[in-house]
Amino acid sequence: MRLYKTKSFSSEVLLFLLIFYIHRICEGRISDSLKITLPHGGGIIGRYLRSFRGHGIRAFMGIPYAEPPVGNLRFSNPVPKSPWSGYLETVSNEVMCPQFDTMRHNAHVGKEDCLYLNVYVPQFPNRTDLLPVMIFFHGGAFKHGSSFYYSPDFLLDHDVILLVGNYRLGALGFLSTNTSDSPGNFGLKDQVEILKWVQENIGVFGGNRDQVTIFGESAGSASVTYLMSYPASKGLFHKAIAQSGTLYAPWAFANTSESLAVTLRLAHGLRCERGRHHNWSRLVECLRHKTVENILEVSSTLSKWMGMPLVVFPPSVEKDREGAFLTQHSESLRENHGSKIPLLIGLTSDEGAFVSAPILGKPRIVQELHERWDQILSHLLFYDTFNNTKKEEITAAINDFYFEGKKGRSAIEMRQNFTNLFTDFIILKGLNKFLERRFQEGIESADTFVYLFSHRGEGSYSDVIAGPDSMDYGVSHGDDLIYLFPLLDKPVFRAAPSKEDIFMQETLVKLWVNFATSGNPTPVENVDINWMPAHKFPLDYLRIGNYKNPNQTVFNMERNLWQERGEFVEGIY
Repeated sequence: MRLYKTKSFSSEVLLFLLIFYIHRICEGRISDSLKITLPHGGGIIGRYLRSFRGHGIRAFMGIPYAEPPVGNLRFSNPVPKSPWSGYLETVSNEVMCPQFDTMRHNAHVGKEDCLYLNVYVPQFPNRTDLLPVMIFFHGGAFKHGSSFYYSPDFLLDHDVILLVGNYRLGALGFLSTNTSDSPGNFGLKDQVEILKWVQENIGVFGGNRDQVTIFGESAGSASVTYLMSYPASKGLFHKAIAQSGTLYAPWAFANTSESLAVTLRLAHGLRCERGRHHNWSRLVECLRHKTVENILEVSSTLSKWMGMPLVVFPPSVEKDREGAFLTQHSESLRENHGSKIPLLIGLTSDEGAFVSAPILGKPRIVQELHERWDQILSHLLFYDTFNNTKKEEITAAINDFYFEGKKGRSAIEMRQNFTNLFTDFIILKGLNKFLERRFQEGIESADTFVYLFSHRGEGSYSDVIAGPDSMDYGVSHGDDLIYLFPLLDKPVFRAAPSKEDIFMQETLVKLWVNFATSGNPTPVENVDINWMPAHKFPLDYLRIGNYKNPNQTVFNMERNLWQERGEFVEGIY
């Protein structure tokens, strides 16, 4: 009896080892549907995934769209990827551009060879014509983020092709010398290269190159409005969705003197100097020989207080030369290239929680802000470059408008007003300015659908920022993304969706897909609402969610989106 058991156990071990060996050294037959030959002759091999509702997905992850930006290509415009022969395996989306990953305790992650994109295609679409294409640009203050975080589970329940790509970040993506040595805006130029790649290649995936919608959140949203406004990307897409950010946001742009000052601070920290003759070429060549880790370490020291400014290396004006993207200040744009592009644009009801939550949850930070209210407030709200008299006037006006004339701790304790302050200055101000330009007299613009996202679900980015046991900070910056992508699956979230969350997820995705498909986000099943476009101020907008007002309908057309608050921040500077 004992001998029999020993023999059986040995057989099981051998069988296990055999199966393990086969998995390690052998490959199964590749389905024809997972092999794609690109127009240049080389091919890619993808893998099979399933959507939230169980629909098959052909996933091609890690397709190179540009040459690795290393060596002499560091601080240079992107170079399209050279054709290759044979087939590349494109089955992993884990590559990210160099950054400190705030989700992993500021660990250094990523590599410079990061210019890859992911294409997700329905296996069995319900339509026989070419599919609409949706291209997502991630946020992260132009210094964080990756295509890795944005999976197709929700959007690929529908007949669209989703594409998500990496673009360069931080100093590696935006360092400027205002010369040809390092002209800057490389991250935006990477995005243009993605759009060009789509025009050249998406047809072999069954995508319609004439029905491309770009969308993004935060810095990705600002990127969308940059791509709409400047001629380098003209004709490469046809609709746009901007979630919580525009090129007019105070964090989304730096003038030439500001960008050069940051470049010099980084170079000084890395012991790279121009020399007596102000030789930018010498400085950039020195930076090219520094490790990525060194660049990230010194970049992290360039913030002043609580990680502010939000964006250390934002887009900036470059000289008008071949390959340039941002050749003039957005205030000087005469031709509004984006006015003919249908637009869906909006924000969340408590955007400012991503600033207020990490302050309010830390007594030491609250005390420091209380003691240095005037100085820190001007820094947080981007008016610290004004002279002292002007700064005092602005601070006094803010105290009166938001805090009944109070300052310091008394103001901070007015929690909702404190959050509204950052919502208005960091997001609303730029959104209104972008729409004012779009709606200006004499320009006939395409449809503009405005929304306010006000659904507080089981998970919120404010919980990630302030901790799971923190107070309720509302519907934070980024919370809308939870319903477009399966972000609750990420380890930083400790939440499972409620039935209401799943309803919101399915409805929001349908609104976005409808817009990408037809240019009109409604109608949607189970939602009795017709989303009307806005044409002027006060804004007509769709409220999505009924946070703090459970007796209201979940979706409702409303007018006058925070008009008093918008007028205040527009007129203050």
